[in-house]
Amino acid sequence: MKPYSLDLRRRVLDAWLRGEGSQRQLASRFSVHLTFVRNLLRLYRQSGSIEPRPHGGGRRSPADGSVLARLAQRVAERPDDTLDEHRQRLAAEGGPLLSRAALWRALARLGLTVKKKSLHATERGWRPSGSNTASNWPGWLRRIWSSWMKAALTGA
Repeated sequence: MKPYSLDLRRRVLDAWLRGEGSQRQLASRFSVHLTFVRNLLRLYRQSGSIEPRPHGGGRRSPADGSVLARLAQRVAERPDDTLDEHRQRLAAEGGPLLSRAALWRALARLGLTVKKKSLHATERGWRPSGSNTASNWPGWLRRIWSSWMKAALTGA
């Protein structure tokens, strides 16, 4: 989330300095959260500034340039491996043991995916046996079976 604009910060501070209401009233008036008003006033008292503080940046990924290069090479060599297999192989080669989420983000940075195509049943080799499927039954038998199933399900 982006910090509130400097204009809004000035208007809230000016209203507070002119005594136009309590912190709660100012929060309601400017449609901001009470915590924002409190933190803004605390920042002004401590530093004399109302500029938003810089973002902390978060943690750095353990997947740096050399790890990314090795990972790209491994995925090119073995594209059908799962995330866990890529993790284990990377760690066995002396790289860091990444979490699945960190590995996923590293692959996204490389523009790679490990999504596999799900095969349809017929592509997996499954074929319906000719006489056991209901679609091969004669029409009169399908009607009897479906009426019997409806009766069994409704309790009639």
